[in-house]
This record gives sequence, structure tokens and C-alpha cells, in this order.
Amino acid sequence: MTADFHVPGSSFLHRTDPRARLVALVGFTACFLVPGEPLPLALLAAACLVVVAGTLGLRQLGGLLRALAPVLAFIVILTPLFSRAGTVVVAVAGFPLLTLGGVRDIIIYLARFTGISAVFFALLRTQRLEELVLALQWFGAPFPAALAITITFRYIPFLAATWREVKDAHRLRGAASGPGPLMTAMVVKAVKSIPALAMALEGKGLGRSGPRTSLETLGPARRGAFHMAAAAAAFAAVMILLLLPVSRRFFAVPGL
Repeated sequence: MTADFHVPGSSFLHRTDPRARLVALVGFTACFLVPGEPLPLALLAAACLVVVAGTLGLRQLGGLLRALAPVLAFIVILTPLFSRAGTVVVAVAGFPLLTLGGVRDIIIYLARFTGISAVFFALLRTQRLEELVLALQWFGAPFPAALAITITFRYIPFLAATWREVKDAHRLRGAASGPGPLMTAMVVKAVKSIPALAMALEGKGLGRSGPRTSLETLGPARRGAFHMAAAAAAFAAVMILLLLPVSRRFFAVPGL
């Protein structure tokens, strides 16, 4: 199973210490969950998308947006049904379809979902899974737990690649290409990969006791501390801006 999330590059995120990227992942995710105003949350989400485009390229950004599009559409359609507060904006036969409270909630939910997705996408696509294991272990996560997390991330692109392979194989053979046959072939291929995965885990010494060694190493501790401090300062500044009463009044949109 060689599929990986990592996209090689030389951007500032690629050069950032893996431990700092985990700190930024937690911190900026928390920024989107605070009770902020719609406008700054939307601006923060847009900034995260710009970072994705700048570090990974417009093609990767397009792939992320295509993957998020169905969920974003559901948010836009379903949120007004459960948010009735505020002035009615759109009504049909006296029935309010959209209120200002619904618009506010739509913006907040879109910003949160898009922003958090962009944060995870940018930080995990610029980090090799071997670095993620070492960073999680550095923060105290047991090796089996860190390995389970990385295997989960590796399985997502693996299953996507398997789906494409199975679909292409069915198309070349002129066989049925409906969901049923494709899913059956997917399950068979996934089951056949279990012995290889078990041997790989055994080769990595899963379950053994005693100290572990690794071919991969993290950067110098001083460099890691500097990067983690910079990441913490960045998301702390963003969170303060989101929560300060002065900035909340400044970014407040009348009616929302």
C-alpha cells in the first residue's frame, strides 16, 4: 500500500517542522470553532484556501473544492430550514424560506467546514506520514496509536486509487460498471491486501516491547521549538482577533 497524502514541494509549509504543523492543525481548527462573527470566519476560511493554492497549487485546491461541493450544497439548502431567527429575506406564499439568521448560520457553517477542511488538507498534504508518526510520538502518543492514525490516512488515497483501477479494468474488459460489481471488486482487492498489510506491520515491529529505532528523524529541537512558538503565536493572534469585543463590533454586519 504505497498511496500517500503527501504532495512534494518546497513551500514554507513543506519546510515547517512536523511538530509545529500539528500545533497549527489543532490551533487553527480551534479558531474556527469559537463563536466568531460570520465575516472574519469567512475571511479566515478564504485565507486558508489561499494557503492551499500557494503551497500545493491550484489543481490541488480545485480537487479539494470539488470534494467539498456536495456538503457545501447541503449546508446551503438545509440550514435555512432550521434557522428561522431574524428578518425574513425570502418567503413563498407567506412561508419564510430564508431569514437573516439563516444567512448568518449559512456563512458560519460554510466558513467552518471549508476552513477546517483546508487546514487539514494543507497541513497533511505537505507532511509525509513517517513525519506524522514521529511527531505524534514526540507529543506522547503510543506507537500503535500513531501507526493506526497514519494507516487510516494512507487507506483513503489507497481506496480512491483502487476505485479508479477497478473502474478502468471493468471498462477495458467491457464488463458491467455499475456500483454493485465495482464495489464487489473493491472489497475483494481490499481483502487481498490484508496479508501484505499484516506483514508490513510485523516488519515494523508492531506489538514488540522495548525501545524503537527509526530511519527517519525529526529536525533539531531548537528549530522545532521556534516553529511551534511561531505557529502558536499565529493562531493565538487569530483567536484574539475573533474574540475581542472591539474586533467583533468592527467586523459585525448589520442585520447578521
